[in-house]
Amino acid sequence: MRFCNVRIVAGPGSNQYFRENFVKRLGEVFYNLEWILNKRPGEFSLTEFQKFEELYLQLKDEDSYRPSIGFASTPYETLKKKLRNRSK
Repeated sequence: MRFCNVRIVAGPGSNQYFRENFVKRLGEVFYNLEWILNKRPGEFSLTEFQKFEELYLQLKDEDSYRPSIGFASTPYETLKKKLRNRSK
């Protein structure tokens, strides 16, 4: 395994974007989980999805995250719908 240096930035400037960036990463999670469900269903973990879902649902109602939650809502809703359809 190869490790690289990672820089984490905080403070002036960064504090304006970290919430939006986090929600974008959460959207990325749901897109990737959907890909796994479609392409490698044996690797899909419902438990993992539920943990991210719980976080998403909590952030969705948080004032600080509400303006940018759209980055995660479309991929979340798409994946949630696929999971509902599979359970029927």
